[in-house]
Amino acid sequence: MAVGAAAYTVEMRVTRTVSGVRLRLAITDRVTHLPVSPSVTRDTPMHLFVVGGSGLRVFRHEQPHAQQDGTFVSDVALRETGLYMAFAEFVPDNGTPQMAQQAFTTAGPLASRLGEPVDEPHVWNGIRAVLSPTEIKSGAANALAFDLAEEASGAPVSDLEPFLGAFAHLFVVSADLTEGQHLIQNGDARGPRVTFSPIFPRTGRYKLWLEIQRGGELATIPFVLEVP
Repeated sequence: MAVGAAAYTVEMRVTRTVSGVRLRLAITDRVTHLPVSPSVTRDTPMHLFVVGGSGLRVFRHEQPHAQQDGTFVSDVALRETGLYMAFAEFVPDNGTPQMAQQAFTTAGPLASRLGEPVDEPHVWNGIRAVLSPTEIKSGAANALAFDLAEEASGAPVSDLEPFLGAFAHLFVVSADLTEGQHLIQNGDARGPRVTFSPIFPRTGRYKLWLEIQRGGELATIPFVLEVP
C-alpha cells in the first residue's frame, strides 16, 4: 500500500504477526523516486500512531526502527482484530513536517470499525487528567487545557518528565479515522496544567490521547470530545 504525503510517497507494508502486525515504511521523493531520510525530530526520525478497534479503544504511539535498506519497521501489538488507521509523521531533511496515513485490517477485507468512539476513565498510572471547560469550535485554533492531579490524593502533578522531546503530547483523531494530528504542548510547563492548540477541521466527535511521563512511567489518558 502506498499513500502520498505532499511531495513524498510513503509505502506501508503490513504483515501479520503472532501479537499483532509488523509495519514496514519506505519514504521516497515523488519526483526523483529516491529514498528520503527523515530528520531526527523530538528524539526520533518518525512517529507512528495506530488507532482503531471497537470504540477506538486501541492507541499505539511507536518509534519505528531504521533499517539498513532505508526503510522503517515497527512491531505493533494488536490483540483486537478489526480496522485500524496508521499515521506516520516525519520531517524530511530540508523539508517541512509530513503526515501520511493508511488504513489496514487484521480480520479480512470486510472488517469495519465498530461503534462510535468510547469515552474511557481519564486516569492512567495514578494520574487523573481533567479537560477544563472551554468553548470549542471547528475550523479554528482551539485552546485545550488539561489539569493533572494524583488520583489517590488529589495533589497537583507538576513534575512531568520529558517524553520524546516534550513534557506532554496530544494525538487527535476524528471518529471516522480520516483526520489525525499530533500536537506538542504549548510552552514547557511540567504541570499541573498543560495546554494545546488543535484545529478541528469539521464538526463531529473526536478521540484524544494525552501522553505524559512521570517517575519513568508513561501515562496515556483518553478523552472523547464533541466539536460543534
